[in-house]
Amino acid sequence: MDGTFERLVLARPLADGDADLRRVVVRPVQLRGMRRLQFAHTHATRDVAKNLDVDEAIEAVDALIGAAFAHAHLQTSLEAIELRVSRKGSIGLSRHKVPSAPAIGGLAADSGSGDAAAHDRAKRRFVSPLNLDRFARVLKPGAKFRFASDIDTYVNWTLLHCRAHGAFAWQAQEAADWHRPYDGWPGTRYEAKAIREGRRPAYLTFIRK
Repeated sequence: MDGTFERLVLARPLADGDADLRRVVVRPVQLRGMRRLQFAHTHATRDVAKNLDVDEAIEAVDALIGAAFAHAHLQTSLEAIELRVSRKGSIGLSRHKVPSAPAIGGLAADSGSGDAAAHDRAKRRFVSPLNLDRFARVLKPGAKFRFASDIDTYVNWTLLHCRAHGAFAWQAQEAADWHRPYDGWPGTRYEAKAIREGRRPAYLTFIRK
């Protein structure tokens, strides 16, 4: 694994597992100066959080993958790793590098270097693990989350983060789908400027699982 651990999402509940448990999100936390891993269990009607040390966390994850969940999405600062367990018990693993992405929303990316600058840039990204958690919490299954941009690196960033999150499914079936504006889309002056300059916008639609 390359990079600093950011989060792990366990998704796609199995029939043999807890029928009420929908997903588990694991992220690092600091409690009284001690490093812990927080397990946020999302049930149909409630959320339960548990803080474990590293050894306990490894045992807990090992017990959940393949027994309670078929998918695991590991996110680090440099890559996204996906593990999938099929119905026949076979295991598939894929790894994707996480591209650096410019800030959006009218905020320019810092030109400085170092951890502080990188942290500031990450905080300004609208699509982030924290915001995706918020969207997943308030959107009902079947609801749509849409993202449009003419910046290729940010489109890639959004696709990778939504895929790693586990609560959203990308709806595109072919390339034309994500280059076609949404029905009723009014357009923006920034979009028009991008098209004039030869940049082709992408219109992503994700469905809340």
